[in-house]
Amino acid sequence: MKILFIAPDGPTIPPKGHGAIESIIDDYRLGLSKLGHEVLVHQGSCFDTFKLLDHSFNPDVCYSHCYYGVYRQFLHYSKAKLKFATNHFGDFYEHIQLKKLRDLSGYNNAFNIEDLPIPEDINFICLSQEILDYHHDFYEINYSRLFLIPNRIYPNNFNYLSTNKFSKSVCLGEISDRKRQFLLKDLNVDCISNKSKRWVHNNLCNYSNGILISSSEAASLSVLEYLMAGLGIVLSNACTYNLDLNLNFIDVIPEDDLKSIQLYIKENINKSNTLRKEIRDYAETFFDFNLKCSVKYSLLIISVNILLFNFHRKSIHRHPE
Repeated sequence: MKILFIAPDGPTIPPKGHGAIESIIDDYRLGLSKLGHEVLVHQGSCFDTFKLLDHSFNPDVCYSHCYYGVYRQFLHYSKAKLKFATNHFGDFYEHIQLKKLRDLSGYNNAFNIEDLPIPEDINFICLSQEILDYHHDFYEINYSRLFLIPNRIYPNNFNYLSTNKFSKSVCLGEISDRKRQFLLKDLNVDCISNKSKRWVHNNLCNYSNGILISSSEAASLSVLEYLMAGLGIVLSNACTYNLDLNLNFIDVIPEDDLKSIQLYIKENINKSNTLRKEIRDYAETFFDFNLKCSVKYSLLIISVNILLFNFHRKSIHRHPE
């Protein structure tokens, strides 16, 4: 199968720093290529370049990781038999977290009113059940075009230690108002935004726990990285997709109690430093990107099933009983 990925302008693929979207695309690219599929990635906003690539490559599947602006037009233009999109940007999902599903004012959404209705040949791969339901409820996309594939990561990439080396917390991600690192400036927390993926893989396990307190997220890769390194986590409510919040090593700070973050961090360290093996086991059980979880290849499974369904439907239409 020939698969064309659409990536936004930004860090290179693979990223030299901590680019989450670029890491996800690169994991797909490597995994699908190892299975013998032909995979290309188009990164950039030049429409003419995309048209040439789509025409010459003639993909079976076109999958955009940025369904907005010119990238949305790329996907609409593509001659691929199947088209998929995923929105990774946290700002888009602020409606879910603030429960304002029908109010677009004041938000930077990936979809705008003028984009609706969304073409019926666009399918969406959603990162959580809440996001899937949001696409259905807000944009009136039929459930038959919505597929749930949560983010995953490779366990073997991450060093693991049974105890921490540093008496310090870590917060991964670009420095931004949305990520709200300004709330951590006077605390014993390293805010990491420009380290390489190799550095993250090798050094995350040295910390006491991981922090992410964004005002909005899609389904954060950083949270999975903390867990795979064996770290307990302290999160805002917006960062909790796909997690079992009953687990002792996951603490969620209510929006009206962010001033108490230092207390949450301290309590989480006291609890989770003795649970590192349990944390790692949880991450491997639910967020492993290896073949045994089949998640990496769900795109192919979905694609083949849709193609077979469409072929069968056309055959029945042409040769009625």
